[in-house]
Amino acid sequence: MAYNVADIIRMVQEKDKTTNLTEKKIREKLWEIFDSFGVERTVFLKDGAYAFPDESADFLVSLILDYTSPEMKAVRKDDFVSAGFEYVFDIIKNFHEMLRIAIPDKEKRGKALGQMYSKARLESVMGRETLERHFGHVLELFERDTVDKGEINRLEAGTELHRQIDVEEDFRFFKSDDPMIVDDRIAFFTMMMDDYKALLDRHIGIYKYFCQMRWSDMNETSDDTFTDEELLEQEAEVYDWLVFLAHLRRNETYNQLLVQRAEIVESNEFARNKKDDLKRLDTEIKIMKAKIEVELFGRTRNWMEPDPIDYSKLKSTDEILEAAIKKYEAVGYTTEMDWDED
Repeated sequence: MAYNVADIIRMVQEKDKTTNLTEKKIREKLWEIFDSFGVERTVFLKDGAYAFPDESADFLVSLILDYTSPEMKAVRKDDFVSAGFEYVFDIIKNFHEMLRIAIPDKEKRGKALGQMYSKARLESVMGRETLERHFGHVLELFERDTVDKGEINRLEAGTELHRQIDVEEDFRFFKSDDPMIVDDRIAFFTMMMDDYKALLDRHIGIYKYFCQMRWSDMNETSDDTFTDEELLEQEAEVYDWLVFLAHLRRNETYNQLLVQRAEIVESNEFARNKKDDLKRLDTEIKIMKAKIEVELFGRTRNWMEPDPIDYSKLKSTDEILEAAIKKYEAVGYTTEMDWDED
């Protein structure tokens, strides 16, 4: 059995008796969530009507009911990091299954999945949360002692209380009772920082080789062909785009405009009397983007729209990562190395 949009609307209205959501509003929310995750809804069209797998009905209903949650609001603002990895991953997993059922052709399914994963930036969300947890733990290793060690040392060794404290106490660097003198601590800490810097340099080098190799891999599997000069131009385009995005996110006026726009879109009055305000804000946002482009690059930019990635044609992640590590270990990496080095 397949569910159509009318079925999903009916199920939402049955579950939500308080907000009196109209069919039109439910439909708009559903498609907005699809767009937020980069899911092309037309793949679910069968004989001119939408048909969703029966296993996905409850999932789609839950998305609409969750529309105003802090996590979904973040997603709709394209802020997947704030939404959190577990929340985003759970939705991605369900959409993945829907696309698997709806698109039997492996190549077409690969393109659809690539578009979704690129839009959600799942790896970035996961990486950010993992690093925050890890480095938060590292910082804890340098916190001051929370136990009065002088009092503990006065206890007779071998008593139950002494053993209990030894078991429960967390490891810390530079404790108040360690034998290190000041010069010891400075030398040890300097050694740690040198190690961390060397590790970071290694990761940066491998990352850059990884990007180069994946870029070449994408070019080889693409229907288009590019010269080395065109590849360098595309690299510069991507770099400029990232710089532009970073400046946008730090611009207070731009962020205020986005907030105002989101408030209008989420307002129940939007359909009736907020269209002019929305049009005005869209114009102001466009002007602000152009202003920042001119400040950064001396002119407005026409950014290239990347095609969805067809993952089915690419080399495996393990293959690329192994090659990047081997190259770094063989020759290292410096900023002078360019993208067309073998």
